Amino acid sequence: MLILDGPTLVVLIGPAGAGKSTWATDNFDRGEVVSSDALRAQTGRGEWDQEASGDAFEVLERLVEIRLDKRLTTVIDTLGYDQESRQRWTGLARAQGMSSVAVVFSTPADVCKDRNRARETPVPARVLDQQIKRRATVVAELPLDGFDRIEEPAVAHIPSAPFRDHVVAQPGPTSRDPGQLRFGLQISRFPWEPAETGSALGLAARTAEETGFTSLWVMDHFRQIPQVGRAWEDMHEAYVAISYLAALTESIDLGVLVSGVIYRNIAHLGKIVATLDVLSGGRARCGIGAAWFEAETRAYGWPFPPARERLDAVDDA
Repeated sequence: MLILDGPTLVVLIGPAGAGKSTWATDNFDRGEVVSSDALRAQTGRGEWDQEASGDAFEVLERLVEIRLDKRLTTVIDTLGYDQESRQRWTGLARAQGMSSVAVVFSTPADVCKDRNRARETPVPARVLDQQIKRRATVVAELPLDGFDRIEEPAVAHIPSAPFRDHVVAQPGPTSRDPGQLRFGLQISRFPWEPAETGSALGLAARTAEETGFTSLWVMDHFRQIPQVGRAWEDMHEAYVAISYLAALTESIDLGVLVSGVIYRNIAHLGKIVATLDVLSGGRARCGIGAAWFEAETRAYGWPFPPARERLDAVDDA
């Protein structure tokens, strides 16, 4: 999820099939998105009607001017390849004291082509190839266009429909072919503002489930670990986090990589996991380990026994 500090101009950059429109719909209200395809449908025979492009872009420019003049968040969903247009849009935003963000979609070429082929009226293959080749040149121009930030989407790219249809997980662990290759997603950071964390984390979990990940994991730490981030970054309690995600998902397994055996009474941990397993329909997964992050443990005032004692505790658990 893109975190905005206030009314913002957001310009999407990428070829057809990169996922721009889907991302815009998932992250913004429909009224905030100004789409060239949608305007072709309104000024011509459909989104595919290139003869309506002139009228569509004339309307688009006027809509952008009106919205920015009113300091309204505006998401421009076009290829974003015209530098003169980009510089004009950032200038309008700057004149109103608004920030501007370019969101670059680096979706692999084969995914763009798969999605394009699945469209009712695909972009001609030759045209799409040119768009894909030109993307690098456009990205290189962006630092000259007056954007305050240049970012990539924070959520995973959604696979093309033919691939996604084959990998959506089936509910229940017993329904999975043990020989099937499966993928899990670990969320090791919570880089959002507190007010945005719930919705952002939920979006990440639902996206993982929809795109074929069969499991979702968080770390059992109480402050951020050095390998991932800074000590003062947000680190939420693992079992509370996956319990929250259990209510927002349907089929994906949920687990902790891994629970430190010294953090909780082991019978209590068993009760926590068993309760989650029942309430989630059998989707809870429990990993157990000896714990290693002594500085974190000492900071919370917990004992940190020698390695042998901790490993013996894992065996007992």
